[in-house]
Amino acid sequence: MICLLVEDDSDLRRTLTDALLRKAWKVHAVSKVEDASRLLCSTDFDVIVTDVRLGEESGIDVVSIARVSNCRPVIIIMTGNCDMMPEECYALGAHGFLVKPFQITELITIAQSLVSLRMGGS
Repeated sequence: MICLLVEDDSDLRRTLTDALLRKAWKVHAVSKVEDASRLLCSTDFDVIVTDVRLGEESGIDVVSIARVSNCRPVIIIMTGNCDMMPEECYALGAHGFLVKPFQITELITIAQSLVSLRMGGS
């Protein structure tokens, strides 16, 4: 599974990256929308996991960019401040929603289930 992880908190980004690598995922971890956009132009991701708040930027921009990219990844939005309701995220194109703190196994289970559904439905 190829994952784009967009998280501005370096400790959380490292923790999630390490956990996903242990599950044999290929992870491209960045902290900025610009870096995510550049990667979306060159890599066919299975999953995008993005925080809503990325410092002064928004993970919703990552969702918007992903929706017009050539790849059709599963998109999971994370939030720590209840910035958005799940329904808002789904309306913008997200497929999954997690409120921090969450168990890493929860992220992995949701991502794998959504990718399996997507692969079975295409």
